[in-house]
Amino acid sequence: IRGVSKVIDVQYNLFVRGIDDYDDYTYINNKRFDAIILMSQSDRDNTFIYNVVEKGIPLIVLNRQVDDSSIINILSNDKEGAYKAGEYLIELGHRHIAIIEGIEGFKSTQQRKEGFLNSLIDHNVSIRQEYMIQGNYDMQSGYEGMKALLRLKQPPTAVFCSNDDMAIGAMNAAFESGLNVPNDISIIGFDDIELAKYTTPSLTTVKRPIEKISMTGAEAVLSLMKMNKDDKNMLQNKVLINTELMVRQSVKSRSSM
Repeated sequence: IRGVSKVIDVQYNLFVRGIDDYDDYTYINNKRFDAIILMSQSDRDNTFIYNVVEKGIPLIVLNRQVDDSSIINILSNDKEGAYKAGEYLIELGHRHIAIIEGIEGFKSTQQRKEGFLNSLIDHNVSIRQEYMIQGNYDMQSGYEGMKALLRLKQPPTAVFCSNDDMAIGAMNAAFESGLNVPNDISIIGFDDIELAKYTTPSLTTVKRPIEKISMTGAEAVLSLMKMNKDDKNMLQNKVLINTELMVRQSVKSRSSM
């Protein structure tokens, strides 16, 4: 919301609402909306997306890749970010590395898992089925996922959590089990939420530039509103915004553990 608000000017009013609030889409029309910026999480949003497209309302989809090339997508390069997270752990000497995944079916879950696994493959690190734990993007699933990993005969020395909330839950599970983070086990997250800087230890994570994505989306939708049909075909349909690895204190070199 902050990113979009920085871009749109006083001639437009920003209306914020969850699309799940609508029982039907009768009220989604050109009389009510000049344009729509949708922060999407899963394929379940496609019904709403195609309803908007059918009505000819300018639309930008943020956060999730939509397979339809006619729809403009702006999203973070989650695959690249997760790859960098895995590679960083490997460079520090970790070879027993686990992942706590996000919500099943979410594009972000798939992209982050794929990027992470690619880093292991490219660096000849074994992928172990028991090191892949299904999470739910909340602290409780991170906590439970870490507990499950610590019960293994050979627990991992490092865990990549697919978001920061799960990483915080995982840290608490490690502490509860008498382990020190990062001296006994390293933990890395994804998103760089505000709380990540203030955990103890501070959380190493992948920064997903949501505000920049939102600003870029607002700029794109304003341009889209002013264009004719032929000009719209010249717009770039997929824009990937790069992530950044935020190195803090929750990860330690394996050689010094």
